[in-house]
Amino acid sequence: MRSIVFLTSALLLVACGTEEEPTVYEPTLVSLTVDPASDVAGAEVMVMVEVADFTLSGESGHDDHDDMDMDSEDDDHDEDDAHEAPEGHVHIYWNSVETNPLLMLTESMGTIIIPEDAEVGVHTIIGRLQDEDHKIIEGADTLEVDFEVLAP
Repeated sequence: MRSIVFLTSALLLVACGTEEEPTVYEPTLVSLTVDPASDVAGAEVMVMVEVADFTLSGESGHDDHDDMDMDSEDDDHDEDDAHEAPEGHVHIYWNSVETNPLLMLTESMGTIIIPEDAEVGVHTIIGRLQDEDHKIIEGADTLEVDFEVLAP
């Protein structure tokens, strides 16, 4: 009798299977690179990014949002979204994430324009992952690159 109970229990465990652990994504901005064609105010600068556990999506463009520091919590995502890598874009900022971004980057490269009022000296170009609703990706770090603006 004991062996029948043991065999039945073993068969139930096999039949039910074990739940597969959900994939844990850690969205990461792996690299941020700038390649200036010129380093004076008003010039175009190529920006390149590499991401991991994150899908770049949407339409690139120069952002005109009033408030970029939206909450990182999002209750509107479907349960199915938990099985897919998060999607969104990279906001590219000039000197501070407290300002409107220069660019919303949805591909691995794009161009920014050095602000016309940029003073001569070292500035910081900052990249930060944002979801499709422009919310900060929780746990994802920003990357910074120093950039020197020269006199015209």
